[in-house]
Amino acid sequence: MAITLEIEQLVLRYADLRVVEPGRRARLAASLAAEGQREPVLVVQEGHSYLLIDGYLRVDALRKLALDTVEAVVIDVEEVDALVLSWRLQRSRRRSAIEDGWLVQNLVECHALSQTEVARRLQRSKGWISERLALVLVLPKEVQDAVRTGQIAARGAMRFLVPMARRVKAHCVRLIAGLKGEKLSVSELERLYRAWLEADDELRGRIVDQPLLYLKVEAVEEKRIEPTPLQDLATMLESISGSCRRVRKRLREGVFAGANTADRVTVGRSWRETRLAFEGLIEALSTEVTDA
Repeated sequence: MAITLEIEQLVLRYADLRVVEPGRRARLAASLAAEGQREPVLVVQEGHSYLLIDGYLRVDALRKLALDTVEAVVIDVEEVDALVLSWRLQRSRRRSAIEDGWLVQNLVECHALSQTEVARRLQRSKGWISERLALVLVLPKEVQDAVRTGQIAARGAMRFLVPMARRVKAHCVRLIAGLKGEKLSVSELERLYRAWLEADDELRGRIVDQPLLYLKVEAVEEKRIEPTPLQDLATMLESISGSCRRVRKRLREGVFAGANTADRVTVGRSWRETRLAFEGLIEALSTEVTDA
């Protein structure tokens, strides 16, 4: 059933199951301002109020535009079934593993479902469920809050803060505190984590307590170190190696399947030119590298 609701009628119980994405919110707000709301949110009725199941970003954008109403579809199912339905219907944006973990944790802890039952409802394996649940259980609350607000990208948290938390959980908490609300890119987080891994205990403490200072000092040091001509050459060769790996991957994926004749001719010409370039490069480098 489609209805128009006052935004104040909504219960935003599951806002914490989603990551804030300022870029998507800004684009959606611009679309709503220009074209209005095209897709209704999903709600479940709770007395005189309505529990928002899906559409938190749309509601947030409508509020930013100072609008008071929202178009909604009331789904006549139990709350837990509505949550699962929303998760399974998502198409425009796939949730991160951390967001999946938040949903699994909520279904287990708040709705008293077993992991086996959650796996059945989400149509995922028991291993997938336990991995997502372990992911959010190992991350300190401070880190999860930073992911929710967009201060730390979910991808960066999974790649670098999860392994840090498994080694020294308190260092994750100190790192977030040391950021003082500043955002970190995934590459900056990787630089901190790599340095932390290689450091002794004393330096590790300084890195997590003053991460922004460490990044600034590291940037200055990098500018001071000019690469040698051979280091430049090594970087070029690494780039060629990376290109070769990507080409092999495309070939394994069957890129030639269904290709038209013109495209095949183009690729053939490019390959002949590349092969000649490789042969010349091999000849030029073989003596130098062997002698070195």
